Amino acid sequence: MSAGIDVQLGTMTKPLHAGRASENGVVAARLASIGFEANAEALEGHKGFFQAYGPTFDAKRIRGRLGNPFSILDPGSSIKPYPCGVVGQVVMDSMRIF
Repeated sequence: MSAGIDVQLGTMTKPLHAGRASENGVVAARLASIGFEANAEALEGHKGFFQAYGPTFDAKRIRGRLGNPFSILDPGSSIKPYPCGVVGQVVMDSMRIF
């Protein structure tokens, strides 16, 4: 349950990954609301997330852009139109016109 790798597509584990990510976001927000602290450079710092998972990380490409804007605000949230993955959305749209 440490990462949502694609080998799990089509299994019960893949939706579990999304649920765990959501759970972790809620827990992180609740901890932050009561003053829980962490290293401010957890993403880009020495031995941080980007170094661990992306050795070609370039901080200049995201500096000042991460969370600016938050996509939930701009362009905003939306409702998933069809019960399928993003690749199938175009096909579903094209079927509606016939």
